[in-house]
Formats: sequence, structure tokens, C-alpha cells
Amino acid sequence: MCLQTYLARRISPYLSPTQNGGHEVKIGGVLSFVQLEGATGVDDDTRCNEGEQRFRCDGAIAEFTTAIGACSFHDGIHSEAQRNDGQSTLAQKSYNFYRKPPIPILLEYCGEKRKAKLRMSSDANPDCGVARRADWEEECVALEEEVEDRVANLVNLLQARKSRLIEAARQTREARVRSLRDQVTRCATHLQATTALLTFCIEALKETDSAAFLQIGGMLSVRAANAAGSWGGAEGVQEIARLPLLDLTLDDKPLRRAIDQLTFVQLKPPGAPLLIPEECSAENNSVTVAWQPPPGHGVMGCAGQRGPAIEGYLLELDDGCGGEFREVYCGRETICTVDGLHFNSLYNARVRAFNSAGEGEYSELIGLQTAEVAWFSWATGATGIPQEVSISEDAMSASCEGYEHRVVLSSVGFSRGVHYWELTIDRYHSDTDPAFGIARADVARDQMLGKDDKGWSMYIDRQRSWFMHGGGHAQRTEGGVQQGSTVGVLLDLETTHTLRFFVNDQAQGGVAFRDLYGVFYPAVSLNRGVTVTLHTALDVPRHLLAPHDDYLGDIVQS
Repeated sequence: MCLQTYLARRISPYLSPTQNGGHEVKIGGVLSFVQLEGATGVDDDTRCNEGEQRFRCDGAIAEFTTAIGACSFHDGIHSEAQRNDGQSTLAQKSYNFYRKPPIPILLEYCGEKRKAKLRMSSDANPDCGVARRADWEEECVALEEEVEDRVANLVNLLQARKSRLIEAARQTREARVRSLRDQVTRCATHLQATTALLTFCIEALKETDSAAFLQIGGMLSVRAANAAGSWGGAEGVQEIARLPLLDLTLDDKPLRRAIDQLTFVQLKPPGAPLLIPEECSAENNSVTVAWQPPPGHGVMGCAGQRGPAIEGYLLELDDGCGGEFREVYCGRETICTVDGLHFNSLYNARVRAFNSAGEGEYSELIGLQTAEVAWFSWATGATGIPQEVSISEDAMSASCEGYEHRVVLSSVGFSRGVHYWELTIDRYHSDTDPAFGIARADVARDQMLGKDDKGWSMYIDRQRSWFMHGGGHAQRTEGGVQQGSTVGVLLDLETTHTLRFFVNDQAQGGVAFRDLYGVFYPAVSLNRGVTVTLHTALDVPRHLLAPHDDYLGDIVQS
């Protein structure tokens, strides 16, 4: 069997001749309408959605085209018995392609489904059926034409691949013939050398001088024996004996699998979700957005169809200043709360749904205003409270039972703006020195605030105070605290990037620290004998502001 005949026989199950001499792919039996994953409860009679749904086979055709490109020969050397077994296996291995209906039968099936849908639409609702009949007809005809065009393109790709495979096989054959010719040339050269040796030996046997024959007889015997043995190991001789005619077989399994997977998929993306304003809210520095699926989702239309399936939702917020939107949630829930936003900011939110066909349209915008001033408390998380520290139920008061200082942080961090909070000393029984100030989130919790480079503080006793950062002390200031005193902290991250302290509404020293950038948490370090209460949601007292410190900024939670 010649190579071209073999390839034609292997590829022909994919093709069937038409009346005009062309070919069409026999894949009708594996083309079928399928329900998009996630759209449960939809049968074959409710596949199209009142003219709003189309179908596409782009992904399947892409995979099918890739499979055609991957259809190639397998290299391998087989014994004669293996080749004989392969022929019988090929005869037994039938994929029943001829029993699968070709494309015309599929198109006929589409036509019958179209007629059935029109009849069902007219019976269910005469007015709706008449109004939609033209749309059904036009859409189904367009679908049939699309199937024919795409399958014709696949046939062309398959024919082109066939030509490349035949050309590759011919090149392999030519290379094999050249190799055989080289081996024949080497064998001919070896044969000439052997013939010359035999001729010399014959002439030596004719020698009448016995002494001369005895001198060369042993040498001739050795050369003759070596020549006889060299034929078995001569280069190229054994290769000729073992070499098969053509060690190639057509690998069409990926193509067959791709044909089985060629089908229709849903094209229509979902519509725009509907926001529920009465369930949307803003509290402190967090917002809650609620929405519902697009209209028509999961609801039968006049012809018995459902809306496009929904796999999830995307929630987007702007930056609170009318800037670009960013994605903050992706999932299947229809309500989401976003924390850690800026205070005194108006956030715009929008939602859209998505499925395998793509992302749908955005919902209408909704604006949510965060609180004008920040309310926060001491952090009470698993890693927020040292073991010796006690926090009140409202998380506003803190005390320490140990003799060593322990640091407590607030629940929010400041990133920009001008911020002010106060701490009242409720208990002060011993000669201790609590520290008030700010810190990074990773400040050391087992030493006085300001001992490391993550904390900035003012520590104070009954008579005097010092500013401390990174273990260094500065600006000793006379005047201390007692039970009932109030310590105010003013942090400017908007204009001067400074930190200042006040005791009973009086400045305690000058500017304590400068060049403050980043996220800072209100903090305090306490030891035995001291209890403080935090007061937040305060406007900055005007008499505490310098002339250029009249901007109230925002807070972000970190």
C-alpha cells in the first residue's frame, strides 16, 4: 500500500464528498446544543433566550484547529509481527464515524428545533409568537450559515494538513533512500576489497615454490578469516537488514477527541445588576453595597426561555475623590462590605455580572459617604493585646498589671490629614511614666513606646516629660500629669508632617517629631498603676492649630 493511499484511507473518515466535488466534515453526530454550566433546570426547548442569545463555537473550533495542527506521524520501529498486528488492530478500531450524521443532518435538526420553538411560542402566547417569529427565523438561519462556514474552514485546514503530512512522509522516504544509497556504496567498497583479497589468494595458491607458499600461507589465512568475519560487522550491512520500509504511523487521536468536543456554547453575557439602595449603607470608614441579579435572570420569557447564566459579580469602587475605579470584590454573593476606607469621603460603587461569554454591563452608580470624623478604639484582636494588658468591654479604656511597659495600638491607622485624639488618665497611683504617641503596626509590644524605631512617644511622670524615638531622648519639659489629667495628641500628615503633644489643653514642649510619612497608629505604653481612657471622633480645637494647620484630613484603616 503506497503512502498516499494509506493517508487518504486514514483521513477519509473525516470527509464525505458533496455533489459539487467538495468535501464536508462528518461531525454531525457530535455537534449538539448544550446548556451552559451553572444554568440548571434549562432543557433543550428553552436554550435560546427570546432572540437575545446566540451561540458560538469559537473555543471548540480553536481546539479543533489546534488538534488538526497537532495531527502528525508517530515515529517508531516495529517488527514485522507488530506491523501485521497493527493492520488487524486498525481494522478492528472503528470510531463509527460513518454512522454519525453529517452536517446536513445537523442543520436539518436545527431547522426542526426552530419550527418546534415557533409552534411552542405561538401556542403559549399568540401575540408574542407572532412578534418573535421573524427574529427566530432570522437568527436560526444565521446560525446554520455560521455552522456551514466554520465547518468549511475546518475542512480546508484538514486538507492543508493532509498535504503537509504527505510532503513530510515523502521527504522522510527520500532521506531513507539516500541513506540506503550511502550504505550500498559502503558495501560495494567493502566488496571490492574482499574481491581483491580473494584474487590474490587464488594467485598465491598457484605458486609452485613450496617455500614461498609456506612464507605467505599463514598470513593469507589470517587475512581471509578477517575478511570473512568483517562482513557480519561491516558498517551499513546490518542496518540494511534491519531497516523497515517506513517507520511512520498517522496520529489522529487528538483530532478525533477535538471533533467529539466540537459543540455550541452560550454567547450572551449577563445584563446589568440592579442595586438595592435601601440595603446600601456607610458606617464609620466602611461601606456596604447590596444588589440583585439582572432583570429576567432565572425567569421564563414568553417563549419559555431563561436569561443568560451568571457565574459571579464584580464590585468596583473609586478612590473617594472621583478618581478611577478599582475592583474590590469578585464572587457569587450579592452583598459586600468594604472596610479600611478614608473618612469624610464620597465613594461611588458599581457592579457587573459575568459568565463564560464575558462581562456584562455596569449597574447604575451609587454614592456612599463615610463618616466625617473618625471613631476608633483600642485593637482587641488576637495579636493586638499583650498578656498583661486589660481592655474594657467598650475597648476604650486600657490598664496594665505588670511592672514592665506594654504597648497597645488603636484599631485604625492614619495615612493623611490632620488628626487629634485625647487620653484621660483615670488612675495614677504610683510614680510611673506612661508613654503616649504613635507607632507602626509592627512596633515592639514588650517595651516602652519609642524604645525602637517603630514608635514615637512622649513619656511623662508627675513632674516632667521627654520625647523619645529609637531609644533617644530629647526636649525635657517641666510639668507632669496626675489622676484626671488629659493628654492630647495632634498628628499632622497633611501639611507639616509633625507630631505635637498637649497636657490639659496646654502645649507640652514644641514640635516633638517631624518628617512623618506612612501609616501610623495611635498608641500608648502602660505599666502597673495606670489606667487611661481613649476619646476619639474629636474635631481639632482651633486654639491648638498653628495658622497653617487648618485642614482636617482623612484616616485609612490598615
